Parts: sequence; C-alpha cells; structure tokens
Amino acid sequence: MNLLNLLNFRDPVLLPVYLALLALAFSTPLYIILRMHGYTRRYSLIFFILAPLAEEIVLRLILLTYLLTIFEPLTAIIISTTIYMIYADLVYGPPFIAEALVTGILFGFAFLEVGIIPVLIAHFLYRPIRIIW
Repeated sequence: MNLLNLLNFRDPVLLPVYLALLALAFSTPLYIILRMHGYTRRYSLIFFILAPLAEEIVLRLILLTYLLTIFEPLTAIIISTTIYMIYADLVYGPPFIAEALVTGILFGFAFLEVGIIPVLIAHFLYRPIRIIW
C-alpha cells in the first residue's frame, strides 16, 4: 500500500478516520476562540463577530464544500450538521444540541441554495436573538 492509496478519500474503511480528523482539525480553532469568550464572561466583539464568522467559514465554506466533493448534498449536510452538533455540545453545552441540529440543516441547505454571504448575514442576525431568547 503506497501513499496514494492512503490518500484515497473514498475508501470506505478509512472514511471514518478522515471524517474524524476533519472534525478535529476544524472544530479545534473554533473551540479555542469560544473558550476565549468563556473566560471573559461577557458578550464581546469576539463573540458577536469572530465566532459566527469562524463557524460559517469552517463549517460551511470549507467543511461542507469538501464533503460535497465526496458525497451527495444530503449526506454532506448530515455529516457537517453532526460535526456541528458535537461542536455545540463541547462549546455551548448539551441544551444547544437540538438547536445545532436545526440551524445546521437550515444553514446547510441555505448555503447550497444562495451561497455563503446570506448565510453569514443570517448567522449574524441569529446570534443576538439567541442570546436574548
């Protein structure tokens, strides 16, 4: 088995390993950013602007686009939403898993239909509403 065979991303045996590495690589910077917010205990500029921007760039623009090259759209959205749910559990806590399920699927389909800019705007508008609610 040479190096090119290891880089075969469609190999069903190695696919869970690749997806776990993707989830770890993309969720770690987000986790660090939001843990920085947790230490300040106030809703700062980092929380309102940088966190949604980082979430959308990582989860939709990079991860979902990559998953779309491997899977069909519905499967890619389900995988990226599952990764988003794990991330929401780590960062925000267990009550936000259901919210991550709904927003992950909605924002995933919106990304496929209208692109990243409207999804970013929706996420920026959604964040203050979630804090108030």
